Amino acid sequence: VAVAHGGLSNLVAAMGPVLGAGPGEVTLQFASFSFDASVLDVAVTLARGGTLAIASGEQRTDAQALAEMIRDAGVTVASVVPSLLSVLDPGSVPGVRNWVLGAERLTADLAARWRAQAGVWNTYGPTEATVMATAVEIAEGISPEDAPPAIGRPLPGCRVFVLDEFLRPTPVGVVGEVYLTGPGLARGYLGRTDLTAERFVACPFLPGQRMYRTGDLARWSDDGLLHFAGRADEQVKIRGFRIELGEVESVVAAHPDVAQAIVVVREGRLVAYVVSSGEPAGVREFAAARLPEYMVPSVVMVLDALPLTPNGKVDQAALPAPETGAEAGRAPSSPVEAVLCDLFTEVLSREGVGVDDDFFVLGGDSILSMLLVSAARRAGLAISSRQVFEKRTPAGLAGVADVLGENLTADGESGVGDVPLTPVMRELVERVGLDRLSEVVQSNRVRTPVGVDVVVLASAVRALVER
Repeated sequence: VAVAHGGLSNLVAAMGPVLGAGPGEVTLQFASFSFDASVLDVAVTLARGGTLAIASGEQRTDAQALAEMIRDAGVTVASVVPSLLSVLDPGSVPGVRNWVLGAERLTADLAARWRAQAGVWNTYGPTEATVMATAVEIAEGISPEDAPPAIGRPLPGCRVFVLDEFLRPTPVGVVGEVYLTGPGLARGYLGRTDLTAERFVACPFLPGQRMYRTGDLARWSDDGLLHFAGRADEQVKIRGFRIELGEVESVVAAHPDVAQAIVVVREGRLVAYVVSSGEPAGVREFAAARLPEYMVPSVVMVLDALPLTPNGKVDQAALPAPETGAEAGRAPSSPVEAVLCDLFTEVLSREGVGVDDDFFVLGGDSILSMLLVSAARRAGLAISSRQVFEKRTPAGLAGVADVLGENLTADGESGVGDVPLTPVMRELVERVGLDRLSEVVQSNRVRTPVGVDVVVLASAVRALVER
């Protein structure tokens, strides 16, 4: 990234008061010199007459050694990533009076823990805008149950726009993509004119100026603060649904027992890795009560700490493979269990399904549960979607499944009777109320083959209604 010296001068002027570096102050130099955050530490501290205390490679990977170095060097201000702060004990570094955080999502729980003894700032900015673009000091009294803190207001000289896909400003509270402009804007990417033209675009609000398209999503709040909402390129598709990983992470991280959280896609499933004092099932239930079914992580894995890169960011490549449970893989002990394990394998496209494996932990949902019911009937077993939700495992379903045969009947599977509300129906009732359900209409246009006559069409509709 070709950053001009003028951008660095603007960074020093804008971030000096935030970092708090100056004569008599000692700044922790934690970031590797391959990470743009090191530019913030070096430029702001030395330009304002402060002292730089440089952490060694060993101290960057050992929380105890780092805390000892901070005490011995008399560090008073530090700029680090939240992941690092989460592994330090506030009591081990009492001399640091100001923490500047950035590069990762900051949770209210982490902010509250450190704000009790020192000043805490949350910041945001890419290298292309000379390291930092926004900042805000976390208010006293923040509690672990609060929403994730904002990422700040624009720094002096920086303009921040949140725009929709047509480059129109989004209203307050509406998520859009973040664009930046101002004296900190980089020249572009060295030797990459194509990428430069793609990311540094003409600004429609400031004639003759450019703005940088960050790829980050955010929204404004009524008080003029910017709230991070994930990455545009972090949108993934799971079973046909588009999902923002950052949105799922925010909900998981809001659990009172979760100190840190990251959500990734592994083997077609959403997997949440958390540093938590609670149980995985409790975290998943918390998320399920606040997210649509397709956004709930299939697996929640509790770790002692999230693995970090040398720069202090979460190292996704080092996250362990997701687990499906302690008893996953237990072999079937009856023909019915064997058939159900095979059906789980077929419907979920997963190998090695055991009789204690949870259908929904393995990636199942309401639509796949219906496919499982249909496949079971073809295989000679009668189960219902409701039983799939209640029993969840081949072992559990084997205990309630009826074996269809010449001398057996599937009681309760006549196709007549009360039908439980589906998740979509429940959501509809909650949204519009029972008294307005008659006003709700859903329609779908179906293209019919050439030559279909009224008799065939009527027969098809009748068969659908009867089913």
